[in-house]
Amino acid sequence: MEAIVAYFCIFSQECYALIKEIQLTHMQCISASRAAAIVVSKLNK
Repeated sequence: MEAIVAYFCIFSQECYALIKEIQLTHMQCISASRAAAIVVSKLNK
Protein backbone atom coordinates (compact mmCIF):
# COMPACT_ATOMS: atom_id res chain seq x y z
CA MET A 1 0.00 0.00 0.00
CA GLU A 2 2.83 2.39 0.82
CA ALA A 3 4.29 1.79 -2.63
CA ILE A 4 0.97 2.74 -4.21
CA VAL A 5 0.81 5.96 -2.18
CA ALA A 6 4.41 6.81 -3.06
CA TYR A 7 3.74 6.16 -6.75
CA PHE A 8 0.58 8.25 -6.58
CA CYS A 9 2.54 11.16 -5.07
CA ILE A 10 5.30 10.90 -7.67
CA PHE A 11 2.78 10.65 -10.50
CA SER A 12 0.89 13.67 -9.16
CA GLN A 13 4.05 15.77 -9.01
CA GLU A 14 4.92 14.83 -12.59
CA CYS A 15 1.37 15.56 -13.67
CA TYR A 16 1.36 19.02 -12.11
CA ALA A 17 4.65 19.74 -13.89
CA LEU A 18 3.04 18.66 -17.18
CA ILE A 19 0.04 20.98 -16.70
CA LYS A 20 2.17 23.94 -17.79
CA GLU A 21 3.56 22.06 -20.79
CA ILE A 22 0.46 20.41 -22.25
CA GLN A 23 -2.32 22.39 -20.57
CA LEU A 24 -3.91 19.55 -18.62
CA THR A 25 -6.74 20.71 -16.43
CA HIS A 26 -6.63 20.04 -12.71
CA MET A 27 -9.52 17.55 -12.96
CA GLN A 28 -7.83 15.66 -15.81
CA CYS A 29 -4.72 15.42 -13.67
CA ILE A 30 -6.67 14.02 -10.71
CA SER A 31 -8.44 11.51 -12.96
CA ALA A 32 -5.15 10.35 -14.49
CA SER A 33 -3.58 10.02 -11.03
CA ARG A 34 -6.51 7.94 -9.76
CA ALA A 35 -6.38 5.73 -12.86
CA ALA A 36 -2.66 5.16 -12.37
CA ALA A 37 -3.19 4.31 -8.70
CA ILE A 38 -5.88 1.76 -9.64
CA VAL A 39 -3.61 0.15 -12.24
CA VAL A 40 -0.74 -0.09 -9.76
CA SER A 41 -3.00 -1.59 -7.09
CA LYS A 42 -4.18 -4.27 -9.55
CA LEU A 43 -0.61 -5.07 -10.59
CA ASN A 44 0.41 -5.53 -6.95
CA LYS A 45 -2.30 -8.15 -6.29
